[in-house]
Amino acid sequence: MKKNTFCLITCLLFSLILLDVNCKAQGFELNRTVNWRFGHAAGLNFDKNNNYQASVFTGSHGITYEGNSCMSDTDGNLLFYCNGDTLWNALHQPMLNGAGLLCDKNTMVSSQIIPRPGSSTQYFVFVNGCVADQCVNGLRYSVVDMTLDNGKGAVVVGQKNILVMPNATQGMAITKHANGTDYWLAYSKYFSPPQNTSKLLMIPITSAGPDTANMVISPFDDENMGGSGRFSPNGQIFNRGVGEFYLFNNSTGQLSNKIRPQNDSIAIGSNYFTYGYEFSPDSRFLYACLVTGIGNNCIQQIDLSVYDSTAISNSIYTWQTYFGPPVLQGLGHMQLGPDGKIYVSKTGGFTDSIHIIHQPNILGAGCNFEYNALALQRPCNFSMPIYSNYYFNNIVTADNNLCQTDNLINVYPNPANEFITINHKFTENNSYLLYDYKGQLVLDFKGNQLIQSINTSQIPNGIYFLQIWSNNKSISKKIIINH
Repeated sequence: MKKNTFCLITCLLFSLILLDVNCKAQGFELNRTVNWRFGHAAGLNFDKNNNYQASVFTGSHGITYEGNSCMSDTDGNLLFYCNGDTLWNALHQPMLNGAGLLCDKNTMVSSQIIPRPGSSTQYFVFVNGCVADQCVNGLRYSVVDMTLDNGKGAVVVGQKNILVMPNATQGMAITKHANGTDYWLAYSKYFSPPQNTSKLLMIPITSAGPDTANMVISPFDDENMGGSGRFSPNGQIFNRGVGEFYLFNNSTGQLSNKIRPQNDSIAIGSNYFTYGYEFSPDSRFLYACLVTGIGNNCIQQIDLSVYDSTAISNSIYTWQTYFGPPVLQGLGHMQLGPDGKIYVSKTGGFTDSIHIIHQPNILGAGCNFEYNALALQRPCNFSMPIYSNYYFNNIVTADNNLCQTDNLINVYPNPANEFITINHKFTENNSYLLYDYKGQLVLDFKGNQLIQSINTSQIPNGIYFLQIWSNNKSISKKIIINH
């Protein structure tokens, strides 16, 4: 008995340390996304000490017309940003050896920045080699070392504009590998006859850089990453940028179960093209900007909770927005913020405001789309900084946190033997997820009773974490099971 008790206490202490480290790590990584520089010297800063509340910044340099990239450290300090052809340091000066990247500022996704796996000071900067919409310079990357130039950072000599793929496209997307360290970069390549088709590629990125020798080629044909493809924050779904969805295995890089929904709900007619895309933090919804180029535009919400072509097609919810005379305006990129909101760029007539989807985890009109929600004091064009969405997976925000009502939720007995009882005041849309200390889901069920019981008789002894969701808000409780 003493031995079992000792093992249980040891396991508890280890789990608490692990949980604390994991929670801090998630918050620290989110801080990499708190400084946005984009458009015509536009910018946003998110206050990590105040629920990541956004404020306008106007001191950046480097004009960009479409998707660009920014990187901060894990304390939320700006490191550098890229507008396609130039890297700018935190002082808004051209970075040492940072000019002359083989891209331009008018590429749909001009650049992406990720920390180099295994390094705390180096970063990989990927650029699409498009100039004047002619993608002739290929996909390339450079290595930035923040220990150089007295801590302002510099591109390492001899590690600039390294060729990855000889043919560039306008789009790319990056997500984390299942190992939690490496990455996958989604791209596309044209295969000459006899194949005579374009295919999606998943290129693994390790500490040594992109590994094209082991890239994974999609089994599907006629797939060009011409637009801004997106991975869901949980890394399980990939959207190619033209309304096509795939299940993604972030261990193997394999795509499967391709779905292209029947989109009959476009109120603006057939003369449109899709531009910006973004997932909700819980990975349930994809939002899309559809543009006609003549002032009529719309934003759509697509529900992916049931991964079936008919269900997805029937779920599409549309907001039609008209940006008419005297200045025609359109919609551009969308980007999740560390506050859990989606920011939508607006272009045309040098407009200086952006739209916001305040609660993107909510179905339909409840997601609270606000037109011209924030004045930037600078034009943003189609531009937004494009981040890898794994930063935002199920982030807890002021809108979805049940901690302020923690005193209304009781879980007992704890430690538990045969049953756990949950006593709370919430009777709508409740769900319960029980995870072990390794993060593996053990139990998942729904129930709308004020007093809810969980049978734990068949669950092994150990430390568990119960996540309680109610109306898109959540809280976690630590549970000990000891038979």
